[in-house]
Amino acid sequence: MKSHTHRVLHTVAPLAVLLLTRVQPLAAQGAMPWETPLETLLDSLTGPTARVLAGLAFFIAGGALLFLGLEGGAKRFFGGILGLAVMLGAVNLVAIFA
Repeated sequence: MKSHTHRVLHTVAPLAVLLLTRVQPLAAQGAMPWETPLETLLDSLTGPTARVLAGLAFFIAGGALLFLGLEGGAKRFFGGILGLAVMLGAVNLVAIFA
């Protein structure tokens, strides 16, 4: 009987301590080390420079795919640039409406 009581006590006591103590999550403090670089990246992706670069990349890659008759790796390369330009443009559109 004593062994069973000790086993229950050793199981319940740590759980009670964990449940009764309030621990403030670190994410609520706003001091994560990666927040500043991510905010800098977001500012770069939503600024006027990114808008101009996305527009230029879109027209250059679209024109290359349309007029140059590319095959193989070059077609994939310009398709990737076109995809990046669309993504940058989408980030800017979200920033406008947010």
